[in-house]
Amino acid sequence: SFQKDAWEKFKKYGAVCTCWMTGAGKDMMSTYMLDRIKVGELPNLIVSPNLTILEQFKKEYFPKYAPRLVQELESGQLILATYQSYDKLKDKEYGLIVFTEAHVLPAETFSRLSTLKCKYRYGNTASPFREDGKENYIFALTGYPIGLNWMNLMQILGKSFHDVNVYIVASREAKIN
Repeated sequence: SFQKDAWEKFKKYGAVCTCWMTGAGKDMMSTYMLDRIKVGELPNLIVSPNLTILEQFKKEYFPKYAPRLVQELESGQLILATYQSYDKLKDKEYGLIVFTEAHVLPAETFSRLSTLKCKYRYGNTASPFREDGKENYIFALTGYPIGLNWMNLMQILGKSFHDVNVYIVASREAKIN
């Protein structure tokens, strides 16, 4: 139900950022959007901070949940790129851009990716927080925030809080030990 709500918000705004917890289906939502959205002949683009995430889309999610996207990869209608690829991407226009791990997008060198020409954008992150205080930039650069309050989502998914142990140590050596 929460994924359907996110899809409806996306259709309303054309740009959203889901901030769901790990395991709640952010990458499934990305796959769904990439499979559903086509803007003329414009390619779609998925941007990730690392190749491991892109490989997971390419080898697990697309073949299993959206086989058509495998063909789009082969034809160039879907492009996989890392956040470091701006120079290779900057001269094209895209139908949909998906920013995985969108909390890294506000970084000085990565924020320029938000200037890429596109009709739609989607960001996702389980941690919409930044040490530099630029949390609002995450949504300014991706879209309408969805799922910031996890209590409802936890209830829907049958999740509960668990204990977390925090250890305060005096030195780096103590931390390693």
